[in-house]
Amino acid sequence: MTNKAKIRLYEDIFHKIQLLREVSMNPDKLRELLDLIGNWSYSHRMGNGTLSERQQNKFIQKSLNRLEENVNGQKTTNTDTERIQNM
Repeated sequence: MTNKAKIRLYEDIFHKIQLLREVSMNPDKLRELLDLIGNWSYSHRMGNGTLSERQQNKFIQKSLNRLEENVNGQKTTNTDTERIQNM
């Protein structure tokens, strides 16, 4: 995932947090999203230095994909990523 796509995802996450907290007031969905954010954060630390960079990146990407699915309802494909880059 490109940095531009990551920034867009992070912005989408912030918007969804605000929507769930202040508009739809859905604590269960907000908790689910916060759990996914926690999983993303943990994916950067898991293995305590024993995982290879490739293994670590695999867990990080998996957590990003789960966040993206939650926020946007679907995974971003390479075509979508290329489209985002060209915006």
